[in-house]
Amino acid sequence: MKQIRIAGRLWNIAKEMDFLLPWAEKNGQFDGTPVKKNSKRSVWKLRNQTGGFCFVKIEYKHRLPFTVSKAEREFRAFELLSRKQIPCAEYIGWSATLKDSIIVSKALPDTFIPVLEYWFRQP
Repeated sequence: MKQIRIAGRLWNIAKEMDFLLPWAEKNGQFDGTPVKKNSKRSVWKLRNQTGGFCFVKIEYKHRLPFTVSKAEREFRAFELLSRKQIPCAEYIGWSATLKDSIIVSKALPDTFIPVLEYWFRQP
């Protein structure tokens, strides 16, 4: 994992920085309609430069400096599932401040079926 500072935020990037870069520079300001939005979080489905999609999830929650952010916990869970070869969404990077946390994942076209088969159809 690499760390890079973009638009005043420290980002932890797993791979494919070019996929993340257009939205990281906007620092939470996106055009379009969110998939989900309330006072605690918003989720945006955005198109990248190559025509693929990604989801940007922003958690609006103040946290203490010595605690782990929601974005980091979610990313660590993805890493664990990936190491165990369990189908899951593919996360690209995350960033956290004391006020919010942002995590970016790839929108994979056929993700649900392998997850369904893994958890419900195999013994």
